Amino acid sequence: MKVFISWSGEVSRAVAEALREWLPCVIQAVEPWVSAHDIERGVRWGPALTRELEQTKVGIICLTPDNLEAPWILFEAGALSKTVDATLICPFLFRVENSDVEGPLAQFQATRAQKDDARELIHTINRSVGPSTLKEAALDQAFEKWWPDLEQRLGRVPLSGAAVNPPRRTEREILEEILELVRSAPRTVSYSAAALKTEGEDPRLAAIKARLLDQSKRFLSSCLEHLVGCSFEEREVVFRFAQKDSLYADLLKARDQQETLHAVCTQVLGQPVRIRVALQEA
Repeated sequence: MKVFISWSGEVSRAVAEALREWLPCVIQAVEPWVSAHDIERGVRWGPALTRELEQTKVGIICLTPDNLEAPWILFEAGALSKTVDATLICPFLFRVENSDVEGPLAQFQATRAQKDDARELIHTINRSVGPSTLKEAALDQAFEKWWPDLEQRLGRVPLSGAAVNPPRRTEREILEEILELVRSAPRTVSYSAAALKTEGEDPRLAAIKARLLDQSKRFLSSCLEHLVGCSFEEREVVFRFAQKDSLYADLLKARDQQETLHAVCTQVLGQPVRIRVALQEA
């Protein structure tokens, strides 16, 4: 059975690698998948990631103080919840408390990197294995044997650098500045990612992303960071993604995401608009 392990940042990666090696020792029927190891060099990561998501029954998201709001973590969590309805999503909290987890990840039952919580996680995974499910007594015996290995491995993970990160402006401060720029924007504009490097981001798109952040829609805002183009017509906003980023486009086509985008775009632009998500032509 496939177990997808998501990570972002070096501390989170070390935790993911430890879980990857430890889980099959306790439950031999599981096959953990971590992108750092399991995508061969030269293989396009997009199709490989999509394939693994489709085959996954359990997703473990390694959360650390460094990555609680990392776009990649939020993207993979959203992809897991959308790709397979029956997928179990289990945040694994390393040096993080339940109260630290906010936004979309807060809806999932979290596991702290402690013995009792880890035992519950193992039992949850075991119930998803199917015909190869271990009996509880055998599972507990295997857990007791192998838990010290994981505990020691996690104990050697270096400290997080989150505490020394420089302070940033608040989302409210950024939003207020961007909304001032919106007033001077032309009525109709179309831009590409290449143009943004020299001309700067269109203030209306920036305002949309900032408004999403202001409403704690960090996952949606992070998806928009991967746009290759966007056009603002009088009654329509078109978000374009590259073919390799089709997974982001699929996520934005979901009904709940479309409703949120429609509401935010209407607020920012001051009039009702249609929302269209498209892929860039090859």
